[in-house]
Amino acid sequence: MQKTEGDSHVQTLHLGRLDAEQVAHLVQRVSGRDPDPELVDLIVDKTDGVPLFVEELTRAIHETGGVGVNVPSSLSGALMARLDAVSPDAKQTALAASVIGREFEPALLAASMPEAPAELDTCLAELCRAGLVFESGHHKGHYVFRHALIRDTAYQSMLSSTRKAQHANVARALMKLRSAEIERRPELAARHLTEAEDWAAAYDRWRAATEMALSRSASQEALANATETLKAAQKLGDEKSPQTIVGNLLLGRSYDSAGRLPEGIAKLKEASDAARHSGRTDLAADAAHHFADSCMMAGQRHGQAISLCFEALDSLPPTDEVRRCRLMAQIARAYMFIGDFAEGTKYGQQCMELAARLGDHKSRFAVMMTRFGAPFVARQGEDRLNWRKNLESMHEVAEKLGNIDQGRDRTLSLFVGAEMADRQLVDTSLKLLTEISDKDNHRQLYWVQIHARAMVAILDGDFERAETYASEAVKIGRQTHGAHVEGVYGVQMFTIRREQARLHEVAPVIKRLMSDSPGETSWKPGFGLIAAELGFREPAERILNEIADTGFDLPQDAMYSTTLSYLADICVAVENTHHAQTVIDKLLPYRDLTITAGATTVCTGSAARRLGALAAALGDWDTADDLFETAIQVDTAMAAPPWIAHSQAARAWALRRRGRAQDLRSALSLEAEALATARELGMVSLRSKLEGSAS
Repeated sequence: MQKTEGDSHVQTLHLGRLDAEQVAHLVQRVSGRDPDPELVDLIVDKTDGVPLFVEELTRAIHETGGVGVNVPSSLSGALMARLDAVSPDAKQTALAASVIGREFEPALLAASMPEAPAELDTCLAELCRAGLVFESGHHKGHYVFRHALIRDTAYQSMLSSTRKAQHANVARALMKLRSAEIERRPELAARHLTEAEDWAAAYDRWRAATEMALSRSASQEALANATETLKAAQKLGDEKSPQTIVGNLLLGRSYDSAGRLPEGIAKLKEASDAARHSGRTDLAADAAHHFADSCMMAGQRHGQAISLCFEALDSLPPTDEVRRCRLMAQIARAYMFIGDFAEGTKYGQQCMELAARLGDHKSRFAVMMTRFGAPFVARQGEDRLNWRKNLESMHEVAEKLGNIDQGRDRTLSLFVGAEMADRQLVDTSLKLLTEISDKDNHRQLYWVQIHARAMVAILDGDFERAETYASEAVKIGRQTHGAHVEGVYGVQMFTIRREQARLHEVAPVIKRLMSDSPGETSWKPGFGLIAAELGFREPAERILNEIADTGFDLPQDAMYSTTLSYLADICVAVENTHHAQTVIDKLLPYRDLTITAGATTVCTGSAARRLGALAAALGDWDTADDLFETAIQVDTAMAAPPWIAHSQAARAWALRRRGRAQDLRSALSLEAEALATARELGMVSLRSKLEGSAS
């Protein structure tokens, strides 16, 4: 430890409390002689084995020549005694350095001291000899306080007014000596400006730091910086001041980025209300834009988002084309989410024309997403045919944006790949989504990635792994999105439990969801399917008839094709041929596609399997044959063994129903293959049905 070039070789270790033997060893190293047992007992008693206190108390005792009245009774007293023992210039140097931080650079220290000692190097050398600082082993030429508590003691010993003035000096020195670095990292100066209570300058720097952190998806850093921005803003004005509105805006965006959507939406609404009441049309537009974006991620409050965006759009001058473009993008997307595809298309087209002229990639991407946000049946004919080309165009625009938008792009690609039966696209998109969410530790994207993994595990027939992912995802989602993520979890667990012949376990949950939202019809078909599969034909048929009485007026949302597939399964289970043709007509556009719920919720295999079963129920055997052929091709393309087995079993059921001799032979072959898969994957429900057929 006695190296002539100083302590630059020293590495920091974190120590626990020392026992008596360790204290004795440390005292011996500091004093150079074996300590008396009484001295060791005294030091242990006063320090409780805290390493720094042991060392400082030992030094203090050693310098007094033994146990005496000058022994400090507290750690701060011991540390202050060390500071008081050096020369006045060295002590002043230590105090000024403590304002910079635990580690400091001599050039910055000198520039921040109005009356820097003529021999600053001599003062630093004295502090090193006193064991208060040492040369950094990581940054050449820098010095480090030997312990954070030494720095804290020096810092707290200064008068408040002196500390504030010195923080202002450090901020000025930073901006003079490291102007380029401060441009890149404004938070370095912002911290000192805050301590100096220069609120206007601190606000500007914290605001810039927050914007930079958001631009690179540094969510936690953005959240910390935004909190400081708002604190500085509140020192400058009330809740309706422009600075406070911007502070709330940045905090709301940071909550969103950090995956805390409910808090983000609340803050953005607060910013919107304040901006509208204060007449700041520019800030009201910004707040409405970000509020709508967070609502899209949360999957809620789309109507309110549309209202705020329209109000902001009407208030903006025609010359503010950038904000107008972004508001129209949000309006188009929100309309698509609530199923008003005509209005969504209208505002989407207007936005795309303006965005192309402005070079606004962000707005273009938002509108491009809407092409895939609507159910397949609601998409324009060109969008249905050119889905791959549209997807590639969206990729190109997303590559020009930040990681969050790239993550959204990958999420939509995964959904499109699943629905269009392109397993390679599914796997590639999941891989890229994982890379983005892991790299930035983005909680929203991580939630999407995990429940996407549950979806893929279901495709693979690994139901145990799927349940693990679904359970992990719902825990994350409750934090990032709120209680409504139970819907995603519910659909995934419904699918898993259905294969495990455990639907009775989820029936109470579905019934509660129906009771909690009596006007919501989305869970009713699922409950009807549970009833049908558990043998309760009457309630299952009653639910089918109730939905038929509405003209099968189903919401064209993310669950549209899944809801139709449930109704198809109910028709077959309860042998209701009266409604079968209507369900076929509605499901027929999905003939060559899969049934996929939500962006990354669940893919339950080919729509053609359900269509084939309905056709067989109606006795349309040629059509049924053709549809089952398509179903097996689609499920094979998706490399989805559970859904291949279901398509084989459904085809065998139809063949047995037709009843020709060659049909029975073909049915036995299909059932043997399906049964082998069902046994291997633990598909209890399908296995039971097939074993019953075999017997």
